[in-house]
Amino acid sequence: MLKIRLNGDIAELKEGLELVLPQLNNTVIDDSGIPVNVKRGDGLLVTLNENEGSITYSKRAEFFRALSYIEQYGTSCRAEEAARLENVGVLLDLTLNGVMTPEGLARYFAKMALMGLNTAVIKQLVEVKEYPLCGYLRGRYTAEEMKQIDDYAYSLGIEVIPAMDTLAHLDRELCWPEMGGLVDSKGVICVGEENTYQFLEACLSALTAPYRSKRVFIGLDETLRIGRGKYLRKHGFKETAEIISEHVERLCPILGKLGLKPMMWSDIYLDKPNSPAVMSTAESVDIMLRADSSADTKSALETLKKFPSEVVYVGESCFKYSAVPRYDLTAGSAASDLAECISGGIKEALVLMSCEDGAEADYFAGLYLLQVYAEMAYTGKADDAQIKARFAACTGADAEAFLGLNEFDTLGGVKGNPCRLLMYQDPIIPMFEKDCEGYKFSELYGVLKTKCAAWRRENPSFAVMFEFYEKLAAMLSKKCEWHEAAGDIVRRRDCDMAKELAMTAPAIVTAIDELRQAWRTLWYDTRKAAGFEVIDVRLGGVKLRMESAGRRMQRFAEGELDDIEELSAPKLPYATFKDGTIGRVNLWRDISSSANLII
Repeated sequence: MLKIRLNGDIAELKEGLELVLPQLNNTVIDDSGIPVNVKRGDGLLVTLNENEGSITYSKRAEFFRALSYIEQYGTSCRAEEAARLENVGVLLDLTLNGVMTPEGLARYFAKMALMGLNTAVIKQLVEVKEYPLCGYLRGRYTAEEMKQIDDYAYSLGIEVIPAMDTLAHLDRELCWPEMGGLVDSKGVICVGEENTYQFLEACLSALTAPYRSKRVFIGLDETLRIGRGKYLRKHGFKETAEIISEHVERLCPILGKLGLKPMMWSDIYLDKPNSPAVMSTAESVDIMLRADSSADTKSALETLKKFPSEVVYVGESCFKYSAVPRYDLTAGSAASDLAECISGGIKEALVLMSCEDGAEADYFAGLYLLQVYAEMAYTGKADDAQIKARFAACTGADAEAFLGLNEFDTLGGVKGNPCRLLMYQDPIIPMFEKDCEGYKFSELYGVLKTKCAAWRRENPSFAVMFEFYEKLAAMLSKKCEWHEAAGDIVRRRDCDMAKELAMTAPAIVTAIDELRQAWRTLWYDTRKAAGFEVIDVRLGGVKLRMESAGRRMQRFAEGELDDIEELSAPKLPYATFKDGTIGRVNLWRDISSSANLII
């Protein structure tokens, strides 16, 4: 264990050190350690030998990044860097079902600080005194919790920028009967109405008051439902960009009253860059460009730089709808996009961490993508070996284990999301049977289970996370044995094999329950309880359907049933790409049943 003693004016660092030091495996602060002189200066410079060391930093987060270099290189440490981006960090969406606790965020912030990241935009649910149904029973933050979150981040040199949607994506906020007067169309608040802006002012005030930052992210991406309900009936048809521009004009006085600088999505600025109404709003906001793998980032940046606004790049989430990260789809594109940002003079970049349809992903599993952003920001290079070495120093974990999680959705050479399809596919109504023909997913997930068990042993600080993935692979392996055999057995009327298959159902049920328990442990490790009821409902449904399937297969084996018509029916492709590989179906409701699930 390397012991160092920090000298100099370190008062502003002490609270952050309390959060960071437990994250380090090889370095401790001790009065008997090697003296390290700490001072403010230009850029980042850190050196350490067996006799002495020094750390110079210009931003607090740079000090913690310097500390991670000492963790990495010990007494052979020397690193000098000048950040290519002024601010770099993460956009965490905590409104989709999983709300991290302040303590969970503190751990996340500590990892960020060791990487040198200094910005966290957080979409969150908050208590609003005037509107008690806001965030009701969804794990919303109190003002005290928000202040705690901000204090944790501030001690590490991280600016927390609060965020909320102020136009669309408000389905849960507006679902209550007493909120009906605010609704334009489903999930969309009505632009131009006085009660709309009374509501938003109350929300924005409650959201931003506990935080030091004077910036706020207000969403405003386009959706087809904007202006298509009450607004349409009252004002007639208008283009979406025009309606959003009108909304921004009404919001700006409220934001000015609260002393806030808004940040909003770039949709209307890319769709209608020459619209006078759109151009008039640009002076009041910072524009956030959300990266899209199908779009030309360089062209989009060039368009946005024509506006008198700061442009913030926001890279794609590695989760999207799945519990497993897809670094193969995001790490490389992020590096090339960030290179465009740096060369194009963009000053801020964020990586989106969101998981739609239930927030099934644990955001700690996405830490490797944050490391890519950090190394691009400080070195301008995307050297895989260096990123992996830095990841080990900043997280205490093996990058290969995190990257290996790709295999849940790429094993067998597939390109879609078989993990989610097969986790929730019904054992009697196998909608993806045709899509999965020719794949032995039971064997492939069995191999992956063994890998996850090894990753769990080799990465003790992430043991809870990797145990979840181990149980996920184990359940998928057993469940896929059923899927691969059931339809064929029923079509062949093979009662002997049906009896054997029916006997496997209890073991699959046990594997499902073990997954649910591991998932619950992982969830409660960093999140509030609210939201896990959705996982309980989904996995509970899979478990009960598996029990039903076992009983029906047993009755078929014993001759009580002549057929199991759902299994014997000819199967049609549902999620197959044009090249024949398995495609994507994202939503649980579209995977679990062919019926209309009104849940």
